[in-house]
Amino acid sequence: MAAGFALPNAGIAASAGGVTARLLVVVLFFVTGLGLPSEAFAAGLREVRLHVFVQAMIFLITPAYFVVTVSLLGDRLDQSLLVGVFALAVLPTTVSSCVVFTQLAGGNVVATLYNAAIANAAGVFVAPLLLSLLLRQTGQAMALDELLRVLGSLGLQMVLPIALGQIARNGLQLRDWATCHKKRLTSSGNVVILAIVWMSLSKTAANPDLRDNLAGLGPLLAYLALSHVILVALAWLGARLLRLSKGSTYTAVFAAPQKTLAMGAPFLQTYFAATPGVVGITLVPLLFYHFWQLALAGFLPRLIGPVSQKPPEPSDSDAVSDTDSTVSSGASP
Repeated sequence: MAAGFALPNAGIAASAGGVTARLLVVVLFFVTGLGLPSEAFAAGLREVRLHVFVQAMIFLITPAYFVVTVSLLGDRLDQSLLVGVFALAVLPTTVSSCVVFTQLAGGNVVATLYNAAIANAAGVFVAPLLLSLLLRQTGQAMALDELLRVLGSLGLQMVLPIALGQIARNGLQLRDWATCHKKRLTSSGNVVILAIVWMSLSKTAANPDLRDNLAGLGPLLAYLALSHVILVALAWLGARLLRLSKGSTYTAVFAAPQKTLAMGAPFLQTYFAATPGVVGITLVPLLFYHFWQLALAGFLPRLIGPVSQKPPEPSDSDAVSDTDSTVSSGASP
């Protein structure tokens, strides 16, 4: 993020009019598809109540929460930052961080992996539709033809590379190779994400309104930090009301409230391709939320502790083992 402000001209030059960023998005999602263990999906299908709750939290409850509560900031929130908050609200969960933290907490890793995969696959199409709907109240909703263009671009840059990555993983028998080199794939994906963020912020660094926006970020950052804590609490409460097992409760608290930077950065890059100067500003809420959720996730197992001292009631989530030793211990966006 700092490089985007310190070296804006270098970032603009490296972007090459957006061509570099688009190529990096394709590479990122090909690597995502290559590392996605589709063999775990069949086992995850049995987690019906958990899946419905997590997906509802991601795409219904969280956007509704932000729409209702963002008004508390009043007129102090710039329109571009408001767009960034709404974009954050509609994004799916993290690609692998939620899985890693679930594993470290001893939770239901297979169910977390399943929900992360489903949310990110659905999010390619659901996120732009939801964002366009939320932006109606700001007067910035997309026309139908422009929205269709965005959906087509997201399909080519995200869905197709993921599909090709899955074909390479399963059809070309690269599954063992991808599992063996999971940490390297994760690290390379993180580098690509940082490059996309750098080029996006570089285009915005010359905006004369940017420093004024950054100077008044205090209330927004406090709001986002508190919002994540509230959403984690809602996920935990929902899991308790559904009487899910301890392992599946950890799936809910890690998968439902987290938001992906891996998809968020290229999503905003594509959604606002016609106005690249605002992309950097709209990224600010997501960047802060991303780092805050990672920091909080490390403390959640200590804060939550044992969900119940009594054996949990039988539930859909008990059908799958709570651990999966094949998941890497290196978090990524």
